[in-house]
Amino acid sequence: MQRIITFIAPQRMIDWPLGVLIWGLAASVLGAGVEFLMMGELDDTLLDHTILTILIAAPFILVAMKLISHLDQLQRKLARLAATDLLTGLPNRRAFLEQASVQTDGIVLMIDIDHFKRINDTYGHAAGDAVLRSFAEELRASVRSTDLLGRIGGEEFAAYLIDAGPEEAEKIAGRLCGGLKMAVEESDEVLTISASIGAVESVTGQDIGDLLKHADDALYAAKAQGRARLVFCPTSAALARDAA
Repeated sequence: MQRIITFIAPQRMIDWPLGVLIWGLAASVLGAGVEFLMMGELDDTLLDHTILTILIAAPFILVAMKLISHLDQLQRKLARLAATDLLTGLPNRRAFLEQASVQTDGIVLMIDIDHFKRINDTYGHAAGDAVLRSFAEELRASVRSTDLLGRIGGEEFAAYLIDAGPEEAEKIAGRLCGGLKMAVEESDEVLTISASIGAVESVTGQDIGDLLKHADDALYAAKAQGRARLVFCPTSAALARDAA
């Protein structure tokens, strides 16, 4: 369906004259077909009729193509918004699960900002939102372009490190767990933000829901051990290989 829409309403300006010509010719052929069915023969001035049809139909074709193009762009925008967390700009939980469900080997992380409720209670929700946005930017800067990110909910984020090993998770933890300096909006105070991370190694065929649950278990262990640290879940790829 998307290919049909793209053909009907091209996205590039250079393709619009060609589109008008194609649809004008189609209208001419249709008109000639109707004439043949009604009269049993074609007029000798078919070429003149074709040119006239294209000239007359061109404005209407342009309007129709423009309308379809606008509706297509609107649909694309709505699809992006439906898959995006509006506060941080990261994929939301549903979009992350869809993207991660088709991945193979790697590391799945559950990441939680430490003492986030304390930030909201002390500085207000506006400051809390600013921390979430800043943390999301730090998270983007910490992973590779091939990795997947998502905001799972509240102050929890998830990452799927594609074809990565524990050393890549430790590299990210070194940046996020050690403490990030963030200024409080409308204040001179600077907060030190840390995160706790639960990790699980994945292999091809494992369910992303199960992987997130294991990573979440490891996250709770990181919280219990004092926060600001990375903990790997014992249910890892090694156990999955043993079970196989």
